Amino acid sequence: MADQHQGRQDGMRPMSEAPRDGTIFRAEIRGHGDNHLIAWIDCIGVDDDCNPCGAWVHHGPGEPPPCWSDGACWDSNADEVMSAPPMAWWPAAQEGEKANG
Repeated sequence: MADQHQGRQDGMRPMSEAPRDGTIFRAEIRGHGDNHLIAWIDCIGVDDDCNPCGAWVHHGPGEPPPCWSDGACWDSNADEVMSAPPMAWWPAAQEGEKANG
């Protein structure tokens, strides 16, 4: 199945192409719009087997979606349900800015 955002004229890119090096970028989060700045942060938590794992972390503006426990997108959040995932991304106005994490 083709990515639903592939080829869009507004510059949105599929999450499979999103940077995972701490770069902050703008993202569309399913059910929560496209006015979010997020970045991938390695080793922010642990999985069910106590292995370090990374997550998408919200960097503003405003508050992260309520299902993002502690401001991060988890496979299983504090309510033991999956967080709404980011669906597409594009560079933020200040491209290349890195998150502290």
